[in-house]
Amino acid sequence: KDLSFRINKKKTEREKYIEKVTAILKENLEKHNLKAEIYGRPKHFYSIYKKMMEQHVSFEDIYDLLALRIIVDDETECYEALGIVHSIWKPISGRIKDYIAMPKANMYRSLHTTVIGPEGMRVEIQIRTKQMHFIDEFGIAAHWKYKENMSASQDDLEQFNWLRQLVEYQRELKDPHEFLDSVKIDLFQEEVYAFTPKGKVIALPRDSTPIDFAYYIHTEVGDKATGAIVNGVIVPLRQKLSNGDIVEIITKEGHHPSKDWLKYAKSSKAISKIRNYIRQTERDESVISGRESLEREFKKAENKTLDFKELVGLAVQKLSLKDEDDLFAGIGYGKYSPSYIFSLVMPDRKKTDKLSLITKTTGSVISKILQKIKPGSGKSEAIISPFGGDMLYKLAGCCHPIPGDSIVGFISRGRGVIVHKSDCKNIIGMDENRLINVSWKETLNLKNSNSSGAEFFETKIRIITDDKKGILGDIASLISAKGANISKAQVRTLKDGRAVHLFDIEVKDNEQTDAIISGIKSIKGVIKVNRVSA
Repeated sequence: KDLSFRINKKKTEREKYIEKVTAILKENLEKHNLKAEIYGRPKHFYSIYKKMMEQHVSFEDIYDLLALRIIVDDETECYEALGIVHSIWKPISGRIKDYIAMPKANMYRSLHTTVIGPEGMRVEIQIRTKQMHFIDEFGIAAHWKYKENMSASQDDLEQFNWLRQLVEYQRELKDPHEFLDSVKIDLFQEEVYAFTPKGKVIALPRDSTPIDFAYYIHTEVGDKATGAIVNGVIVPLRQKLSNGDIVEIITKEGHHPSKDWLKYAKSSKAISKIRNYIRQTERDESVISGRESLEREFKKAENKTLDFKELVGLAVQKLSLKDEDDLFAGIGYGKYSPSYIFSLVMPDRKKTDKLSLITKTTGSVISKILQKIKPGSGKSEAIISPFGGDMLYKLAGCCHPIPGDSIVGFISRGRGVIVHKSDCKNIIGMDENRLINVSWKETLNLKNSNSSGAEFFETKIRIITDDKKGILGDIASLISAKGANISKAQVRTLKDGRAVHLFDIEVKDNEQTDAIISGIKSIKGVIKVNRVSA
């Protein structure tokens, strides 16, 4: 509201200024016999707010609050208009962007420049053709509407490489949230432009590495990449690329992607390809170990009424799985135990343990996980219990689940079940075959305890306040009064007179956390409070 008030305060002044700049532009373009449509507008509130957040500056430090668009007939005239604009007003270094020669990933095309206009005010000017403007206003699908009565050229088809890539992602990424994340990566990031040795321009997200470049070229090039030559110098795959870099990828037969690559990859294509490879590799290993485990236990079993193939077929049917590989992978991951498969298919067979333990197997994801089977459900539910027999579990450090939260378990390799909040963003992209339903026990005996010996869970809260004296003490006092302990606190002040507080607090459950958040909201000067992930 404050930002809206400050912008609206000088709205009339800015509108008059736009009229003045538009008149100057129109006069100079006509002198050069260049026909153009000129549109001027003050920048939108959100555009200004986003720039303030990204650049960590106050409203007073945002100078280019005005934007104009010059619409011409063809590409040549775009560059001619740019030259005329720069002959009138001095351009600001580093603010000239050519999205015509190097379009964005979604095929956005335009020339951008920011100049020092009349009275020393900064003005952003965008120059584009009518076709470019039409696509910008109505989306890339509007390209065909614009050229409705014309046949598609090769250039037209190349503009839809991005759209074809989206279709490919949708096929590969079964999880809709992961698909949406992939699209966001390509659409909403600044870009870096690198070149192949033959001079082809490759547009990638900011901070991209040779890994992203390699996967842009081809999946096989990405999978086999071992390094890169950037501007004639050999560099590691984690090296960040800069605008204008000439990149050549070094490959080696038999080389494969590594999990570590996910730390350095920035483009959605690279990330999805690496994840797919890792999933498939882990699945293949689990299929082998799961089959070996089931075969070994089958040989030991007494009073067999079925052969191994019949056992597998019935288990696949009862668990509603796609094929036997899904069954073997589930056993290899630790989702099903061989003894559970026997009890499912041969219910009359003597059960050694109603709550059967997963048998140790070579390559098994988890050696022993306590399972409670719902009759006929085909799904396993692990009960969270720190001292629950042989159960291996760990609370995820990314989302810090606490009693009362809706949770889900992920069967990890060698670390047991990692418990996440159900809405944790890190669940996106995890192998659904390794996710299990988990719930909190009513009574928990926890390993963690604070200085007073009470049991606790750690969670994080972020508080935005006015930057005023005494507010930190008020917040700390309230947290203490609600029976929680502060293990860590960070405060950062902003230029706009606000402060951001980040607290790590020790609580018993989410009911206590909600009470703390509710209490903090009532403190004078507090703007916003929320629980956050790490």
